Amino acid sequence: MFRLRGFFRRGFLIALAFVLLSPVLFAGGPKHVAGATYFSPGVMGQPVHWANGQVRYSVDQGPLSATVTNQQATAMVDAAAALWNAIPTAGVALVNQGSLNEDVSGLNAVPGIQSLHK
Repeated sequence: MFRLRGFFRRGFLIALAFVLLSPVLFAGGPKHVAGATYFSPGVMGQPVHWANGQVRYSVDQGPLSATVTNQQATAMVDAAAALWNAIPTAGVALVNQGSLNEDVSGLNAVPGIQSLHK
């Protein structure tokens, strides 16, 4: 009898904690908002989103490696995008925008800001 009473008391305290803490819990809203870095100051604090729900990507003009041609690499990326686009609950669609205007290689690539801070 005493064990049963302690079990119900513990359950009641757990339920009471959930009820009291529920106003503190938040759900929904944007996951990311524009900050001061890499964004126009006019959009600071605004939700980050893709225009028309489309992420446009471009592929390189050259081969991926000595054994993977540009056509093969492009087909791999397009196949991956098609798999993503087939998901009915995906929030964005991936759209091939064509090739880049230049062939990216180790000769013309610039290190990103992360590699400059090492």
